[in-house]
Amino acid sequence: MKIMEEKKDRTEFEGLKPFWGLPPPPSVLKPFVHGGVAGLLTGSINGAMEYSGFHILKNVPLFRNHPTYVPRWIFVKIIPGLVLIDALAYSQLLGIYEILRRRAIAANEGMQPRLYQEAACGLIAGAAGTCVSFPLYLGLYRKRFESMGDAAGRWRLRSNLSHIFRYGSVSWKRRVGLGMGMVASYKPSLHYLVESRGFSEEDAKSGAGAISALSAAACAVLAPYACSLVLARETLRSRGPLGFLTGLSGLCFHEAPKVMVFWAVFEELQKYSKPSIESEQS
Repeated sequence: MKIMEEKKDRTEFEGLKPFWGLPPPPSVLKPFVHGGVAGLLTGSINGAMEYSGFHILKNVPLFRNHPTYVPRWIFVKIIPGLVLIDALAYSQLLGIYEILRRRAIAANEGMQPRLYQEAACGLIAGAAGTCVSFPLYLGLYRKRFESMGDAAGRWRLRSNLSHIFRYGSVSWKRRVGLGMGMVASYKPSLHYLVESRGFSEEDAKSGAGAISALSAAACAVLAPYACSLVLARETLRSRGPLGFLTGLSGLCFHEAPKVMVFWAVFEELQKYSKPSIESEQS
């Protein structure tokens, strides 16, 4: 009997790969795929807007003689590469956040994560996504600067890798804060607007997208001060409490449309993926 049972167990698991060789389940891959597709579409829309705006203004003499004309021209030339990097960054950000959030829900025995858990999940996901995307951004900019010869000499000298790695920590921290505020605030805002304020689902998604955009900009502005008490003390002493919000309006203007478009595309992808899941279960 024991031999028969062993043979039965062996035949049941015959052809199965080891645990470490098994592909991840679709529920784990779905946030990465949806985040990447939403990031790709969002980056394409914003890239097209930047490209068209630059070509409208490039023949204006005041715009061509402006000191920032060269870096803007460089930015327009590398938009396709930036779109691909944005897609990868959004994929990593959303996928890692969803994995951590599910672990938090499991630890809470099915209850929604608390605010500090949402913030912790967003912080880890933002840091992980930035670690993947930030070196790619640097390499793309550096390659473009080097290919321009003397046309962007002073910008190329300012953007050498040692200088960026030495003084680019502020940009890195802001990208981490941007990702953290974006993902950590969306779902709590969505649940609050639907359950506590009685919003319809569509209105709640629009409102949560706006709150997510504002939170992303606020976290990005405050991130450098959260990591440096000396900088925070100097800012408070020289400019007062409102000095911490310097640059918030510009960051909102630049990032808010991108974040809101991302969540709108992501929710549409969620709608199209639900029927297939239900049919698989049936």
